[in-house]
Amino acid sequence: MDPVVIEKDTVLRLLQHLKPDKSSGPDDIHPMIMKAISDEIAEPLAILFDMSLRQSKLPRDWKDAIISPVYKAGSRDLVSNYRPVSLTSAVVKLIEKIIRIAVIHYAEGQNLFSRAQHGFRKGLSCFTNLLIAREDWAAAKDRNALVDVIFIDLSKAFDKVSLSGLKFKLERFGIHYTVVDWISNFLHDGRQRVRVNGTLSS
Repeated sequence: MDPVVIEKDTVLRLLQHLKPDKSSGPDDIHPMIMKAISDEIAEPLAILFDMSLRQSKLPRDWKDAIISPVYKAGSRDLVSNYRPVSLTSAVVKLIEKIIRIAVIHYAEGQNLFSRAQHGFRKGLSCFTNLLIAREDWAAAKDRNALVDVIFIDLSKAFDKVSLSGLKFKLERFGIHYTVVDWISNFLHDGRQRVRVNGTLSS
Protein backbone atom coordinates (compact mmCIF):
# COMPACT_ATOMS: atom_id res chain seq x y z
CA MET A 1 0.00 0.00 0.00
CA ASP A 2 1.28 3.45 -0.87
CA PRO A 3 1.42 6.13 1.83
CA VAL A 4 -1.92 7.90 2.33
CA VAL A 5 -1.64 11.55 1.34
CA ILE A 6 -4.34 13.81 2.75
CA GLU A 7 -5.22 16.74 0.52
CA LYS A 8 -7.37 19.83 0.99
CA ASP A 9 -9.91 18.78 -1.66
CA THR A 10 -10.56 15.46 0.09
CA VAL A 11 -11.10 17.14 3.45
CA LEU A 12 -13.30 19.84 1.88
CA ARG A 13 -15.50 17.24 0.21
CA LEU A 14 -15.96 15.38 3.50
CA LEU A 15 -16.69 18.61 5.38
CA GLN A 16 -19.33 19.58 2.84
CA HIS A 17 -21.04 16.20 3.28
CA LEU A 18 -21.20 16.38 7.09
CA LYS A 19 -24.70 15.80 8.44
CA PRO A 20 -25.69 18.92 10.41
CA ASP A 21 -28.18 17.00 12.57
CA LYS A 22 -25.44 14.84 14.14
CA SER A 23 -24.38 15.53 17.73
CA SER A 24 -21.07 17.07 18.69
CA GLY A 25 -18.54 14.91 20.50
CA PRO A 26 -16.55 15.49 23.70
CA ASP A 27 -14.84 18.52 22.13
CA ASP A 28 -18.23 20.27 21.59
CA ILE A 29 -17.32 21.05 17.96
CA HIS A 30 -20.61 20.67 16.11
CA PRO A 31 -20.65 19.22 12.56
CA MET A 32 -23.05 22.01 11.50
CA ILE A 33 -20.42 24.65 12.37
CA MET A 34 -17.66 22.70 10.62
CA LYS A 35 -19.78 22.41 7.49
CA ALA A 36 -20.60 26.15 7.56
CA ILE A 37 -16.91 27.10 7.65
CA SER A 38 -15.63 24.23 5.51
CA ASP A 39 -13.85 26.49 2.99
CA GLU A 40 -11.86 28.16 5.78
CA ILE A 41 -10.87 25.02 7.72
CA ALA A 42 -10.28 22.46 4.94
CA GLU A 43 -6.63 23.36 4.32
CA PRO A 44 -5.54 23.64 7.99
CA LEU A 45 -7.27 20.33 8.75
CA ALA A 46 -5.62 18.66 5.74
CA ILE A 47 -2.20 19.82 6.98
CA LEU A 48 -2.98 18.66 10.54
CA PHE A 49 -4.33 15.28 9.38
CA ASP A 50 -1.42 14.67 7.01
CA MET A 51 1.10 15.46 9.75
CA SER A 52 -0.78 13.27 12.24
CA LEU A 53 -0.78 10.35 9.83
CA ARG A 54 2.86 10.73 8.71
CA GLN A 55 4.04 10.88 12.33
CA SER A 56 1.48 8.29 13.53
CA LYS A 57 0.63 10.62 16.40
CA LEU A 58 -2.63 12.23 17.41
CA PRO A 59 -3.82 14.57 20.13
CA ARG A 60 -5.00 12.79 23.27
CA ASP A 61 -8.40 14.52 22.99
CA TRP A 62 -9.03 12.74 19.66
CA LYS A 63 -9.26 9.50 21.64
CA ASP A 64 -12.00 10.78 23.95
CA ALA A 65 -15.50 9.35 23.72
CA ILE A 66 -18.80 9.87 25.47
CA ILE A 67 -20.79 6.66 25.82
CA SER A 68 -24.58 6.83 25.98
CA PRO A 69 -26.43 3.63 26.89
CA VAL A 70 -29.38 3.09 24.52
CA TYR A 71 -32.12 0.76 25.71
CA LYS A 72 -32.83 -2.24 23.42
CA ALA A 73 -35.47 -4.49 25.02
CA GLY A 74 -36.25 -6.50 28.14
CA SER A 75 -35.71 -5.44 31.73
CA ARG A 76 -34.38 -1.90 32.09
CA ASP A 77 -32.49 -3.08 35.19
CA LEU A 78 -30.08 -5.29 33.20
CA VAL A 79 -26.98 -3.67 31.74
CA SER A 80 -26.97 -6.26 28.93
CA ASN A 81 -30.24 -4.78 27.62
CA TYR A 82 -28.49 -1.55 26.67
CA ARG A 83 -26.38 -0.88 23.59
CA PRO A 84 -23.47 1.55 24.06
CA VAL A 85 -23.43 4.39 21.54
CA SER A 86 -20.10 6.20 21.34
CA LEU A 87 -19.90 9.93 20.56
CA THR A 88 -16.48 10.96 19.30
CA SER A 89 -15.08 14.17 17.86
CA ALA A 90 -16.46 15.20 14.46
CA VAL A 91 -12.91 16.32 13.62
CA VAL A 92 -11.35 12.91 14.23
CA LYS A 93 -14.19 11.21 12.34
CA LEU A 94 -12.93 12.97 9.20
CA ILE A 95 -9.43 11.50 9.37
CA GLU A 96 -10.89 8.12 10.39
CA LYS A 97 -13.02 8.18 7.25
CA ILE A 98 -10.05 9.11 5.03
CA ILE A 99 -8.01 6.23 6.46
CA ARG A 100 -10.93 3.78 6.23
CA ILE A 101 -11.57 4.66 2.57
CA ALA A 102 -7.86 4.24 1.71
CA VAL A 103 -7.58 0.88 3.51
CA ILE A 104 -10.80 -0.51 1.98
CA HIS A 105 -9.77 0.69 -1.50
CA TYR A 106 -6.42 -1.08 -1.11
CA ALA A 107 -7.98 -4.25 0.35
CA GLU A 108 -10.59 -4.45 -2.44
CA GLY A 109 -7.88 -3.92 -5.08
CA GLN A 110 -5.74 -6.69 -3.59
CA ASN A 111 -8.72 -9.07 -3.16
CA LEU A 112 -8.02 -9.29 0.57
CA PHE A 113 -11.68 -9.73 1.49
CA SER A 114 -13.18 -13.19 1.37
CA ARG A 115 -15.86 -13.59 -1.30
CA ALA A 116 -18.02 -14.96 1.50
CA GLN A 117 -17.82 -11.74 3.54
CA HIS A 118 -20.92 -9.62 3.11
CA GLY A 119 -20.78 -7.52 6.29
CA PHE A 120 -19.16 -4.08 6.18
CA ARG A 121 -18.72 -4.13 2.40
CA LYS A 122 -20.25 -1.72 -0.09
CA GLY A 123 -23.19 -3.20 -1.98
CA LEU A 124 -23.30 -6.29 0.23
CA SER A 125 -25.40 -7.05 3.30
CA CYS A 126 -27.13 -9.78 5.31
CA PHE A 127 -29.70 -9.84 2.51
CA THR A 128 -27.15 -10.57 -0.24
CA ASN A 129 -25.58 -13.21 2.01
CA LEU A 130 -28.96 -14.93 2.41
CA LEU A 131 -29.62 -14.79 -1.35
CA ILE A 132 -26.34 -16.57 -2.12
CA ALA A 133 -26.87 -19.07 0.71
CA ARG A 134 -30.38 -19.83 -0.57
CA GLU A 135 -28.99 -20.48 -4.07
CA ASP A 136 -26.42 -22.87 -2.61
CA TRP A 137 -29.10 -24.67 -0.58
CA ALA A 138 -31.37 -25.01 -3.62
CA ALA A 139 -28.48 -26.39 -5.71
CA ALA A 140 -27.65 -28.90 -2.95
CA LYS A 141 -31.29 -29.95 -2.72
CA ASP A 142 -31.37 -30.54 -6.50
CA ARG A 143 -28.38 -32.89 -6.07
CA ASN A 144 -29.99 -34.61 -3.07
CA ALA A 145 -27.02 -33.45 -1.00
CA LEU A 146 -27.08 -32.69 2.70
CA VAL A 147 -26.72 -29.09 3.82
CA ASP A 148 -25.43 -28.05 7.23
CA VAL A 149 -25.88 -24.41 8.16
CA ILE A 150 -24.30 -22.72 11.16
CA PHE A 151 -24.82 -19.04 11.92
CA ILE A 152 -22.58 -17.50 14.55
CA ASP A 153 -23.09 -14.08 16.11
CA LEU A 154 -20.16 -13.03 18.25
CA SER A 155 -21.43 -10.95 21.16
CA LYS A 156 -19.55 -7.65 21.49
CA ALA A 157 -17.07 -8.82 18.83
CA PHE A 158 -15.52 -5.38 18.26
CA ASP A 159 -14.78 -5.03 21.97
CA LYS A 160 -12.82 -8.29 21.88
CA VAL A 161 -10.47 -7.56 18.97
CA SER A 162 -6.85 -8.04 19.98
CA LEU A 163 -4.90 -4.86 19.24
CA SER A 164 -1.67 -6.79 18.66
CA GLY A 165 -3.54 -9.28 16.44
CA LEU A 166 -5.11 -6.46 14.43
CA LYS A 167 -1.73 -4.79 13.98
CA PHE A 168 -0.18 -8.09 12.86
CA LYS A 169 -2.95 -8.67 10.28
CA LEU A 170 -2.75 -5.13 8.88
CA GLU A 171 1.03 -5.41 8.51
CA ARG A 172 0.73 -8.85 6.92
CA PHE A 173 -1.78 -7.53 4.39
CA GLY A 174 0.66 -4.79 3.37
CA ILE A 175 -1.11 -1.80 4.89
CA HIS A 176 1.37 1.11 5.02
CA TYR A 177 3.21 1.27 8.34
CA THR A 178 2.11 4.87 9.05
CA VAL A 179 -1.54 3.78 8.82
CA VAL A 180 -0.94 0.72 11.02
CA ASP A 181 0.89 2.81 13.63
CA TRP A 182 -1.77 5.56 13.52
CA ILE A 183 -4.58 3.03 14.05
CA SER A 184 -2.63 1.40 16.91
CA ASN A 185 -2.07 4.78 18.55
CA PHE A 186 -5.73 5.75 18.06
CA LEU A 187 -7.01 2.53 19.66
CA HIS A 188 -4.54 2.62 22.58
CA ASP A 189 -5.22 4.42 25.85
CA GLY A 190 -8.53 6.08 24.93
CA ARG A 191 -10.62 7.86 27.55
CA GLN A 192 -14.33 7.16 27.85
CA ARG A 193 -17.02 8.76 29.97
CA VAL A 194 -20.63 7.68 30.31
CA ARG A 195 -23.53 10.09 29.94
CA VAL A 196 -26.83 9.19 31.63
CA ASN A 197 -29.71 11.68 31.87
CA GLY A 198 -27.37 14.53 30.92
CA THR A 199 -24.83 13.70 33.65
CA LEU A 200 -21.26 12.71 32.72
CA SER A 201 -19.14 10.28 34.68
CA SER A 202 -15.65 11.37 35.68
